[in-house]
Amino acid sequence: MWTVNAAGITCSGPGAAAISREFPRRKERDRVIRVNQLKMSKSHTEDELRKAVAKKLRISSEAISAITIRRMSIDARDTGNIRKIYTLDIKAPKEERILKRVNNPNITRAEDIHYVFPASGSEPLKERPIIAGAGPAGLFCAYMLASRGYRPILIERGKSVEERTRDVSLFWKDGILKPESNAQFGEGGAGTFSDGKLNSGVHECYRGRRSCGNRDASWAGLVHSTIDY
Repeated sequence: MWTVNAAGITCSGPGAAAISREFPRRKERDRVIRVNQLKMSKSHTEDELRKAVAKKLRISSEAISAITIRRMSIDARDTGNIRKIYTLDIKAPKEERILKRVNNPNITRAEDIHYVFPASGSEPLKERPIIAGAGPAGLFCAYMLASRGYRPILIERGKSVEERTRDVSLFWKDGILKPESNAQFGEGGAGTFSDGKLNSGVHECYRGRRSCGNRDASWAGLVHSTIDY
């Protein structure tokens, strides 16, 4: 069953016009060195981070004029060795020489690129735009349309994220599947419970890979999300 839920997403504007078909325009900013996949202990200090960057770039810590954290994630797959994984932008002199010297695919020149929303048309839309699916893409699309004066309607097959959380926990714990409320269907999409990767789970009945025994395992092959924290 499909439900309509645009609360907090629609706006009161009349909607500007048909969406332009032009590609997004981008603007380049400062060029710096980008360091990807820098792994640190969960309790590292700022000084330790600077030294780790300097070691990767084969320069002194003093040569680094600025460090900007672009992304930080937690790798907790090994509970005895929880780590932080960084993507960093580094400012240092003679960046071209540094890049040639390190010759590392995880160390590149970074270009700070900003998305520019396509220009609107000149005629009002006759109907409100409809977005199918309240996953990350659908939510972002609805937000951007609303911020530009459109009045999007966002439709979603599953339940709200609060209800989904309970249903998904029940599935992973006891194997009780609700076809309209699971890791795939509902507010937030599959990304609510994962980083977006999928696996078939054809040999699993439970999240913890316990044996199905004589239980009805007709749902065991259902595609579901993996969790990586």
